[in-house]
Amino acid sequence: MKSTILFVSLIFLAFETVVSNPVDAKNLLQFGKMIKEITGKNPLAFDAYGNYCGKGGSGIPVDEIDNCCKIHDQCYDNLKD
Repeated sequence: MKSTILFVSLIFLAFETVVSNPVDAKNLLQFGKMIKEITGKNPLAFDAYGNYCGKGGSGIPVDEIDNCCKIHDQCYDNLKD
């Protein structure tokens, strides 16, 4: 549960960064550093996690972390439009 709260906080922090400076927010390395700093885990541990963490995504999120990835994907898609 604690890691879920941290991950949700990370997603909101990333969203705030996107709003304030979209050029820097697109840097995947910076995003990976945030994940490492907040969770203490290797960012690649979340690659291909559930149905939405990693490239692509479909279906129903398997848990709260996967749902955060879904929300992140939707937000990023909205920025591209």
